[in-house]
Formats: sequence, structure tokens, C-alpha cells
Amino acid sequence: MVKTMKMVKTKEIKPAEPKDEIPDYKIIRGLEKSQLPVVARRLRDIDDEISALKETKKQLSDQGVTILLKAGVKSVMVGDLRVTRADGMSAQISKTRLMELGVEIAMIEKATSRTPYTYLKVTPPKVESD
Repeated sequence: MVKTMKMVKTKEIKPAEPKDEIPDYKIIRGLEKSQLPVVARRLRDIDDEISALKETKKQLSDQGVTILLKAGVKSVMVGDLRVTRADGMSAQISKTRLMELGVEIAMIEKATSRTPYTYLKVTPPKVESD
């Protein structure tokens, strides 16, 4: 059984000042025997799997759209599956363009809603460049 992680809404927390060096978990009391390495590695593996699956899904979707366009149909039944070419659009409000149009920054800030959340981010270590 695979357990999934829920996004947890939290109060806004100011991050600690960045340090020159991030300590290894083994030297922090209470973390040395924790499951943190297992959790971090599994999250990293899942992120890699998700990226690969998203790329495969996009390729298959593009291939399916091409097939339906060539056939000149929008929807077909494939066994018990309904396959439909869907058209959509994404829209975003640009703060820069609003300011160019004369909207005051205070109004933009007042109309902007924010939802804080906390999650675990797992990234490879930064490599010093020579």
C-alpha cells in the first residue's frame, strides 16, 4: 500500500537566516537514528518517477490528439473508454501589465490572496564550481 503525502496549511513562518554550511543530519540530536534518509530518498525517487510519467503522458496525449485530428473527430469510444480531444486555455493576471495600465501596486497587493503551506523539499546538494 502506498501512502500519499497531504499538503499541510500552516501559519506563515519566517525562514531562518541561510547558513554557510548545512549540517549533516547525523550530527543533530534526535535525527541521527530517524527515518529521514529513507523519507528523503523515497521523495526524491517519487519526484523522478512523476517527472518521467508526466513526460510519457504528454507524449501519449500529443500522439492521441494527432490521431483524432487526422481522423477528423473530436470523440470516439475505445472499448469502454471515451477518448475526447479537449481544447483549453490558461489565463493569468500579470501584475506588471496591471501596473502599466495604471493600477496602483497597493490595489494589486490588496487583491492578491496567498495560501501558505509547508512541504518537504528534497534536492541534490549544491556543487561548488571552480
